[in-house]
Amino acid sequence: MSTDTAYCADDERQLVDWLVDSNEYDALALGKRMLLRDKVDPIRVLDLCGVAKGIIAKRFEEDLRHSLECALLTLAVPSGCGTVLAKRLQRYEPLPANHYVLMAYRRSLEQRGSNELRVVRKFYKA
Repeated sequence: MSTDTAYCADDERQLVDWLVDSNEYDALALGKRMLLRDKVDPIRVLDLCGVAKGIIAKRFEEDLRHSLECALLTLAVPSGCGTVLAKRLQRYEPLPANHYVLMAYRRSLEQRGSNELRVVRKFYKA
């Protein structure tokens, strides 16, 4: 593998890392350098942005899923649920009463039929 290819791969990894970590200024400067000085294919840079977007979405999805699991447990345990099937090594803890996921979960439980779907859809759009 040539040093140019290794250098380009390092830049690509760095760009994705900075985008995922919301380090927009450094990512923008690196993206410009890759396009203008290093003559990297613009489609490749866009692909890397897409990869970063996918990683961010996956993290958000995992965080949201965990919050929903905690919301369920926050309501179920005081109601007498003593046994829980859960992921090992995952830390579950009750959510505070004003946590937005718990409030949305409660609102959805109060609804019936299509109103329940509207509340859930509104939560996911927020």
